[in-house]
This record gives sequence, C-alpha cells and structure tokens, in this order.
Amino acid sequence: RTGPYNGWPVDSVEAVVNAKLKHCGAQVSFSGALQENLNNLQTSNLTTGFKNWQQRWLYSQQSLRTALNNPALYFTGFGYHHPLMPLTERFLISLQIQLHRLALTKYLGVPKSSFPKGLFPPENAFSPRMIPALLDAGIEWVLVDNIHFDRAHINYPFTTGSNLFPPNPSDQRNSQNTSWVQLNNIWAPGKVSAPFGYRPYWVQYTDPNNGNIYRIIAVPGARYEGVEDGRGGFGALQYQEVMSQYLFANTDATRPMLVVLAHDGDNYGGGTDSY
Repeated sequence: RTGPYNGWPVDSVEAVVNAKLKHCGAQVSFSGALQENLNNLQTSNLTTGFKNWQQRWLYSQQSLRTALNNPALYFTGFGYHHPLMPLTERFLISLQIQLHRLALTKYLGVPKSSFPKGLFPPENAFSPRMIPALLDAGIEWVLVDNIHFDRAHINYPFTTGSNLFPPNPSDQRNSQNTSWVQLNNIWAPGKVSAPFGYRPYWVQYTDPNNGNIYRIIAVPGARYEGVEDGRGGFGALQYQEVMSQYLFANTDATRPMLVVLAHDGDNYGGGTDSY
C-alpha cells in the first residue's frame, strides 16, 4: 500500500485548489520515524513503490497555496517517534517536537518560516500536564478530542455506550449554556454539546510545585464525525446530513462553531484512494 505515503493527500488538496475553492486545504501529520522508514524502503531492494515518495509532498509545499497565500497542505506538529505525550517527560516532549520539525524541513520541504504552530498529539492523546512542554517547543494550539470538553461540563449526560468511564466530578467545572444533541445517521452513542464542544478554548495547567500557570489554545476534534470520516470520507460520513443537526447552535458570529475531522490517515478507509 503506497498511495497514502506517495501523495494521495496531495492529490486531494490539489484537486480543491484546481476547483478554485480558494480557502480550502487540509492538515497532515507525518512522524519522523515514518519518514525514516520510507527513506529505508526507498533505498532497499525490497520494493520500488517508494522510489520517489517525497516528490509530491515537496510539490505541495512549493506550489499549493490558498487565496491568502497560506499552505493549502499544512503539516501539523507531531512527535518524531510517535510518543504518547501524556506519558512522556517535559524535556522529551519538546525534543520530539523539535526533531520532527527538522525532519519536515529535511525530507518534506517545509521551510523553517512555516514550522507548524499547531500540534496533533500522537493518538490524539492529551493531558494538561503537556502544556508547559508544548509552550517550550513554540506550540500555540493543540488538537484535543472534544469528548474531553463534554466530560468537563457539569451537565454531561454520561452513557456507558460511549465505552468510557464516568467523568471525575472534580473535572466537571464548566457551566456554559449549551444544547446536548443526539446525532443520527452516524455512530454516536453519546450526546454531543453544541456549541460548547465545537469551540476552541484556552486551557491551562498549574504547576503544583510553584503555582505557575501555563495556557494554550485547545482546538476541538469532532470525535464521532472524525471516526466516521476516517472510515471512508464522504459516503461513510454524510457531511451535510450530520453537521446540519447542530447548525441551529451556531448563532454567535464572534465565536462560530468549528468542526474538525481529525483521524488516522492510513487505517481503515482513510488509507484508500477514494478518500
């Protein structure tokens, strides 16, 4: 299976650029270890399938731009060796992000001036304990599964169908006015909060040793929608049919809802050319 690594994501982004969707684009995370593996396959006698694997990615950084001259294909920050960051020490988290940036420049043509300010944490695993290390590495925003937002609300309607333990009551500290929507035509055993769970927020960590406070922007990843989108893109996820169910809650023009479809790119349907 070579397509996801040789350029299918670039093909998709190029198609929307050519369709004159002037503000359309996509974000991709690409670990340094994966780039190493592809380099090893490129020079091995095992296969010829990765002989020019960097070519399309380099093209994307040189030629695909939005109307505001931003990269239409934007590489998010990641950890070089795919570390589970909540279980990793502070200096190692920062080191992993810096090493990953070097790999993006060396192999994928990302200029240093475009080093990612946002992070897709490996496996979308997040803990507030990571925040000081992310700030050390120059990260300004981090993707967080929006189920964490919902579970931190005082009115979260917990159900065992979501395959989760009940939330810790001490974490349920948010009381913003929101609706709880049961999504249909998608696997969504638990209700989602709208607009609460679809807005970025400042989140913070307080160092228990000295009381220092560290803050970063948490960008919500749409849990159920992302899973279904990763299963095969349009078709698996009926975008209009699902997202229209919480459109009624998008009433504040100063803080519009943000629906981020975040998922693995080479698992299940996400690794097919139909995506």
